[in-house]
Amino acid sequence: MCKEAANEHCNAIALGNENKALMEELASVKEELSERERTCDSLRSFKAEKIVEHDEMAEFLVEQTEKQSAADIRAKAIEMLGASGYLRKKIEKGYDLWVVDRELLMALL
Repeated sequence: MCKEAANEHCNAIALGNENKALMEELASVKEELSERERTCDSLRSFKAEKIVEHDEMAEFLVEQTEKQSAADIRAKAIEMLGASGYLRKKIEKGYDLWVVDRELLMALL
């Protein structure tokens, strides 16, 4: 009986040590996960800022296209917004559609 009790006690100690090691590994994994979540949050914020900057630049290009009647600026605005986005911005702002804009609209329809 004494030998069985000693074996059980040794097994309990071994399980305790194994449990401690697993808990430490779990804590390490949780910390790594937290770090990755912080990185993802930072990337989401960065992406949101870049989207806002892109939209502001595209809006500026549409306005400059209208003010300067510049085909090269128009091409860049279409590149950034896409044809339908460019036309949508012009219509939302109440700008007149150029002949090439109407042709573009007809091609989209």
